[in-house]
Amino acid sequence: MIIFLCFLFAFSGLLGTLFSFLMREARFWKCLSIVWTSFWILMIGYQFFGNKNSLNSAFPTEFMDGRADFVRSITVLGEASDLINKPSKNSGKGYTIAKTTEQKIFSKIEEGLALSKKVDNAFLDYIHPDLKNYYRNKLIAGTEIYYEGIKFNNSGNISLGGQRQIEGIILMTEWVNWWNSHNKDLANKAYPKD
Repeated sequence: MIIFLCFLFAFSGLLGTLFSFLMREARFWKCLSIVWTSFWILMIGYQFFGNKNSLNSAFPTEFMDGRADFVRSITVLGEASDLINKPSKNSGKGYTIAKTTEQKIFSKIEEGLALSKKVDNAFLDYIHPDLKNYYRNKLIAGTEIYYEGIKFNNSGNISLGGQRQIEGIILMTEWVNWWNSHNKDLANKAYPKD
């Protein structure tokens, strides 16, 4: 579900004719919209469960930094997705992102990936036994593969770039589907009530 169907379209000017066809397909935009909207709603909901600034005695202090890095990583990746969401006035048409916006997107993706490396596996295992797998092997790996695809596109290898972006989107969609069915339990564990 999550994040990165929108990324595919944010770089439509760079994706060339391969994605021109896809971008005219209503079902593609609908799927993209569902994925990004669901992810962003869930991410915001996760951040607002409980008081994350408190030193809650029910939450192990050794995981405070991991929790903060985890939340910040998904927040920054969500901010990147916001920057590339298809403008509503273009309704199904391709569009080009300004170079300054593109650089902000790249910066946020890189920041989110860097933050993910700081998240301790013990924290992820503490929150949920499957979180480490879905976070590392779906969201983060999917984002890395997707970003690699963007780099291929920018270097002129549009075919491989498009393929890598689609592979990344598939992984990120698996993350979103899992997140949708577990986010309340994860939030309760990450931000327990006193």
